[in-house]
Amino acid sequence: MYMPVPARSQVEAAYRYSVRELRLDLIKSSFNILYKRTTRSHDAIHLLLSTAPSMFPEKPKRGMKSWQRYSAFISYHWDTFELAHNSYYEALRANYSAGFILLRSALELLIRGAFFECLAHEQFREKSIVLDGDRAGARLKQFLSQVFARKPEVEHEFEQFSIAIYDKIARIIDDHRFRPSNSTMLKQLAEWGAFCGIRYPEAVVSRVYGKLSQDVHAHPDRTDIGRILIYSSRQLFGPKRVSRRFLLEYSDDLKEVIDIGIVTTCNLLQDNLIQYPETRERLSQISSEARALGLGYTSRRIAQLVR
Repeated sequence: MYMPVPARSQVEAAYRYSVRELRLDLIKSSFNILYKRTTRSHDAIHLLLSTAPSMFPEKPKRGMKSWQRYSAFISYHWDTFELAHNSYYEALRANYSAGFILLRSALELLIRGAFFECLAHEQFREKSIVLDGDRAGARLKQFLSQVFARKPEVEHEFEQFSIAIYDKIARIIDDHRFRPSNSTMLKQLAEWGAFCGIRYPEAVVSRVYGKLSQDVHAHPDRTDIGRILIYSSRQLFGPKRVSRRFLLEYSDDLKEVIDIGIVTTCNLLQDNLIQYPETRERLSQISSEARALGLGYTSRRIAQLVR
C-alpha cells in the first residue's frame, strides 16, 4: 500500500502542537515549587540504574558470564528504571495519577524480577516455605521440578543464565493456578532476604504497594479530578496547575520505591562483593550518594555489606 510521505511543514506543525500539548512548561513550575525535592528524586532514579553495574567488574575477564547469572532480575531492573523515570516526568507535568500508576508498575517489576531471579536458583527454591504453603506457589515449584526431571541440564542452565526461567514458564506465567499473589511473593522474598536492611520489610513494601494500587484501581479520591474536587474544587475548570501537596506526596513515594529497589538490588547481587572485591569501593560510593539523597534503607544496608 502506498503511504504518502508527509511534508516537512506538516511534521514540524505536528511536533510543535505535541510539545504544547505536553505542557512541558509545568516541569519548570514543579522545579520552582520544590526544586531540591524534585531534583533529588531524579538523581535517586539514576542511582537505582547505576547500582547494578557498580556491582560487576568494569573489565570482565574473557568468557566471564557474571551478569548472565542474574539476568532474570537485571532484565526487569532496566524496565523498573524506565518506568520510574517516565513516572517522574508525568508527576512534574502535574499528571499525578499517571505518575503514581507508573510508579506502582515500577515497584511490581522490581518484585517480580527479584522473585523469578531467586526462583531460578536452587539455593532459594530449596528454602521456600512460603511457596510450599501456597497453592499456586506449590504448583509453580512442582512445574519446575517436572521440567528438571525431563531435562536435568535445565537446572544448571538456570544457575548460569537465570533469564532462561522465563522461557520455561512462558506457557503458565499468566495462568492464575501457577501465579502466586503479590502478597505471597513479598512474604517469600522477605524470607529469602531480598529486603534485608529494611525493618519489617513485608509490612513496608506492602504498605507502599497498597497505597500506589489505589491509583491503579482508580479509587475515586486518587484520580486527578478527584484530587481537584477534594483539595481545590475552584480549579476544576481552569488550566492544569502544579500542586505542592501532590508533588510532595509523589516525591516521598518515589523515594521509598527507589530505596526499596536499591536495597533489593544490593541483596540479590551481594555475592559479587566477594567474587569481585573491587566492586566494594564503587558500592561505598553508591552509599555516600544514597545518604545525600535521604535513602536511609540503602545507606544502612550497604554499610552492612561492605564493612
